[in-house]
Amino acid sequence: MQVSVQVDMSRVRQSFDRAHRRAKDMRPAWQQVSRLVLQSIQRNFAEGGRPSRWAPRKDNLPHPLLIKSGRMLASLRARSGSNFAEVSERAPYAIYHHTGTGRMPARKSVLLQPEDEREIVEVLEQHILRPLL
Repeated sequence: MQVSVQVDMSRVRQSFDRAHRRAKDMRPAWQQVSRLVLQSIQRNFAEGGRPSRWAPRKDNLPHPLLIKSGRMLASLRARSGSNFAEVSERAPYAIYHHTGTGRMPARKSVLLQPEDEREIVEVLEQHILRPLL
């Protein structure tokens, strides 16, 4: 006994062609990644540090850590292009908060979380693979 199978591969080829075209234009995916990263960093500010809270300050000022005037948070900028996503913190004093000084502990606000990294990979994979699913 013999079984013969014939498959029209044209739809499969079309799907791979669409995936190939999408992989050539990653701008929409990188734009989504830059928004995701920006939201994660904003959440770091809102929660006072993640995954663990930032070191408390020595005084009892009423404003949340790193949000005295709101300028540092407002200075966050997201950009993306054909092969990158980036978020920058443009306040000139932000580096001192991030690295700390002799008198002030480091409070890293520009920091991705493991769940962010997984979501970034998922965004990039979905962008390319959507035509195949």
